[in-house]
Amino acid sequence: MGTATRVRKRRSARTYLVERYWPGVSRGDLIERLTRAVECAQEMRAQGAQIRYVETMLIPSQDTVLCLFEADGPDRVARLNRVADLPFDRISRVDQLGLKDAEGSGHDTERTAP
Repeated sequence: MGTATRVRKRRSARTYLVERYWPGVSRGDLIERLTRAVECAQEMRAQGAQIRYVETMLIPSQDTVLCLFEADGPDRVARLNRVADLPFDRISRVDQLGLKDAEGSGHDTERTAP
């Protein structure tokens, strides 16, 4: 074997919280831009990037939007948000804990509205 093979180690995807202080954002504008973010994530994955949009929480009373992404680094999350024209104030790595994790039961818990 005369040819050296380079093995590229992929970092595992982690969860990142994107915080946005966004006064006056409408639900329609947010959905439009999030749709673009999902498209950007698909394009980036087609090029070999590890990134996936997870979900968004809109807090109208605080002019705040929180989004979760899974990616191999915060720089990739920032790039996606810039390309999708989504403003952001901070990106933080987070650990998601569900009720099944807290109880150690391994059973999914059904969510209901209060």
